[in-house]
Amino acid sequence: MSFKPNKSISDSDKREQESVDFIINLLKNTPTKVQIKKGDKEANIDGYIELLDEEYCINGKLTVQVKTISPSNEGKDSYPCPTSLLGYAERTMDVVLLLAVDHSQKVVLWKYISRQLLSNLNSKDNQQSITLHFKKEEKLSYSNIKETIATWNSLFIQEKKIYEKSQKNEDEINRLRKHLVSADVSKIDLPKSDIVKIQFFSDAYNALLDNELLYIKQWCYPNSWKRGLAIFVYKEDELLYSHYSINYGENSLLIKYLPQLSLKNFPFDYASHWTFNQIKIDYKVLVKRQIEYDVERFFKHHNVPPLYDYYIMEYLRNFISWSMKYLDVPKSILNDYNKFRLFILNRFAQNGKIPSMALIGGHTTQIELIFKFVNYLLSRGYIGDSIPYPAMGEYGNSGFVYDFFNKETAFEKTKFVIDYVYNTYTDFISKHFSKIKKDLDMFYNADLILIDLSY
Repeated sequence: MSFKPNKSISDSDKREQESVDFIINLLKNTPTKVQIKKGDKEANIDGYIELLDEEYCINGKLTVQVKTISPSNEGKDSYPCPTSLLGYAERTMDVVLLLAVDHSQKVVLWKYISRQLLSNLNSKDNQQSITLHFKKEEKLSYSNIKETIATWNSLFIQEKKIYEKSQKNEDEINRLRKHLVSADVSKIDLPKSDIVKIQFFSDAYNALLDNELLYIKQWCYPNSWKRGLAIFVYKEDELLYSHYSINYGENSLLIKYLPQLSLKNFPFDYASHWTFNQIKIDYKVLVKRQIEYDVERFFKHHNVPPLYDYYIMEYLRNFISWSMKYLDVPKSILNDYNKFRLFILNRFAQNGKIPSMALIGGHTTQIELIFKFVNYLLSRGYIGDSIPYPAMGEYGNSGFVYDFFNKETAFEKTKFVIDYVYNTYTDFISKHFSKIKKDLDMFYNADLILIDLSY
């Protein structure tokens, strides 16, 4: 017979199995229990190493990913660690180790993915891998098994203490917060005229959130009945206050007068500190400033893309442009939204449901939003991508954007983009902030907008 089937086990699979076997043999007859799977692996990790006490009862547990150093990199005491493992370590409370087997030296290079290490590597979060270098004490061999296991036990105990301390601190903070929220702070030792101004300020602010800015209230402060006001400093030349949410079903004071030292443990969204007392001078000015802050924070921190067809198409186009190399998907998938939808389902669905976030190329991506956008365009009757401006051509070789457009098409696209972005913004503002749209102009009430299109 001349026909040959595919290999059941590839060379790389064979080396990975050899690496797992090496670790198991290395830790045989030691106070550990190795639970590392071959072949069928969990996402991000390969298994666990239990640390046992003298009676062989579990004393700690390490989460591990096993890698094999390629022949060309053997002996260099370094390994390109996948950032997916760093992402896993960042989001869990596990003690995570990278185990890289160097068969030429008969050693296991190990690295503890600590919070400090993650912090040091934070600027490289857009990379798919980061080269880690291993110290002499981070090499496990037959000659230092006992010392290495002792180090692992110390790491686990250290992390356990940090976790227990943080839990204790969090419990204490939560108890203090509950006390502050429920405490009787109704007595305000201020002149009646000042109390009235404080009440006017609180009323005016909540009135705007319940009417003109209801959309922002629903996004920024969901389930909030009213925004309470906590006063920490109220003097002629100083004002320190914060707002907090009083949710539906809660019975709390709208205005509280608290000691300044209690600010750091009070459940507030932000604090506002003035070197003069704006409530005493003119509370209406302070209401306007407060609303400007809320609007600015809303647009900075809340991703609320308008449901306009071409906006969504552009959003999906940008998503595929930067993610295609990580997802191994062709750009042509944009031409068929049904295929795009099936791709997302097959790639990201968990128990038939799309998660809100997914880690792609080291970046957290709103994959549920992408899925909703594709479904929205399909419901609107779109089969695939439709570009309303001139397609890119090839007009130069400089490496800049204008290689893809001549003067006429560049002007046409620029005009479309500016018109469309402006109209999208103004439509959105008119729909949700009709009573204050004059204060939210995209170009700050300018009479003339000049655009320099150099070519």
